[in-house]
Amino acid sequence: MDWLTTRPTPDTANHWLALLSLALFALGVIAAGVISSRPNLPPFNGRQTHKFVSRASSIIGWISGIGLFFGIIRLLQIDPATLGRPIWIVLTWIAMAAAAAWIYMKAGPDRELRKANERRLPARKPAKVAPNGTIRR
Repeated sequence: MDWLTTRPTPDTANHWLALLSLALFALGVIAAGVISSRPNLPPFNGRQTHKFVSRASSIIGWISGIGLFFGIIRLLQIDPATLGRPIWIVLTWIAMAAAAAWIYMKAGPDRELRKANERRLPARKPAKVAPNGTIRR
């Protein structure tokens, strides 16, 4: 376990696993931003509440951003205050797994809440517009 706390050498700083982590964290930040701004996109398609989608994408975005930060520091090989050590990327992956487990556990009850809300709310009818431009109900 000594490899977690030792400073990476120039040969190991660009290891394929570190580069893969950097790419996946960058993709996570971008995906979280897109999903947060458009919660009805294909992975959810209106099956989850907007609050849940916003919260889940925010959690994934923050964790991915932190992992991206550690990955860039490792790639640049500057290691300020030991932030370029591999342990930080491993801890970020553990946090990502914990967040994924939390999202998985909360997705079912949130889906049921969305269905209950849809059953509870009456069907919305489009507003009728009079010829003079006023809206009648």
